[in-house]
Amino acid sequence: MKNVCLITIGCPLTQPRVRKQLNYLYSKNYKITLIANSKSYEGIEFFKLHRNNIFYEMIRIIVMLIFTKSYEKYFWTRKNKKLLKSLEGRKFDLVIIHGIRNIQLGIKIANGSKVLFDAHEYYPENFSDNWFWKISKMNYYKYLCENYLKYVDYTVTVSKGIGELYKKNFNIENIEIITNSSEYFDLNPTPVDKEHIKIIHHGDCSSSRKLELMIEAAKYFNDNIHLYLMLVVSRGYKHYYKKLRRMARKIKNVHFIEPVKSVDIVKSINKYDIGLVFVPPTNTNLYYGLGNKFFEFIQARLMVISGPSVEMVRYIEEYKIGLYSNTFDVRELANLINKLTVDEINFYKNQSNKFARELSYEEQNIKKLENIFNYLLH
Repeated sequence: MKNVCLITIGCPLTQPRVRKQLNYLYSKNYKITLIANSKSYEGIEFFKLHRNNIFYEMIRIIVMLIFTKSYEKYFWTRKNKKLLKSLEGRKFDLVIIHGIRNIQLGIKIANGSKVLFDAHEYYPENFSDNWFWKISKMNYYKYLCENYLKYVDYTVTVSKGIGELYKKNFNIENIEIITNSSEYFDLNPTPVDKEHIKIIHHGDCSSSRKLELMIEAAKYFNDNIHLYLMLVVSRGYKHYYKKLRRMARKIKNVHFIEPVKSVDIVKSINKYDIGLVFVPPTNTNLYYGLGNKFFEFIQARLMVISGPSVEMVRYIEEYKIGLYSNTFDVRELANLINKLTVDEINFYKNQSNKFARELSYEEQNIKKLENIFNYLLH
């Protein structure tokens, strides 16, 4: 039995990419060791990643990342050293590292074994639109990429554009695109009510995404068109969320709804008509963005509308599952939506239905994962 260690920050159940990978490993009867912030899975050996108090962590960032640039000391806290010590002598056939923040730990644990790095983002420019991130984390993430990616045997990432950046800037050869495609759901498009056309946007409440643009656009929507926002608010963005709520108070057709578990998203949004992703490229990752929500909209059998985001436009044009604006101007977006007829919305919803299986995780990614694991473990 092959012995696999998977390392991720956060809760695996709230990260579709991690959850699907764990489910695949479990289905193949691999022996799994999970290192994460929360256990989530019963019957899997678990080690806890420590998370610092936000105020203490801020002090560490200012001192070690901004002023002294003590990049190794920053990561190797007493608790991380203790975690590594607890795994001393263990031999894994494969170590899977999700995200750059734990690559030091993963390479140490591997100790010469095969390493798979899952790059959810292009980390050297992760939040390059944020001035504090630029002075604190940008050089740190560049250091991690320059000094640790050379020990990785295989890299997977989320879109073609991000893959090309890793190839170009870090000379990575073994790289595969594993999109954030959703598992297949056996659903049907729901009828469109011309008196109440429902648009949904869901995901992280991040100021980098300029979510206020969708709220501004809603001011120009026809009266029968409603925007629903289902946002997940992390501890660093509560102030931004409150700002969005204040903006929407005087706009009668904007509604905030409670988020659901990631595994329940597709079924819960099936009742809507249009999935909207209108996120300007404030940083490199958003420029090449192709997130979970895009594929969840397809599985939910919705029409998809986006801005001129290169990766999403490629899918929209190829599969004719929706429309996109030529700019990130809110009036242009509103005009595009206001002109839609019920027949047009139904056509695009049926296109999502037509291609839901082809664009599912099972059809797009399982075979790729099998090939990668076979390459690394045999």
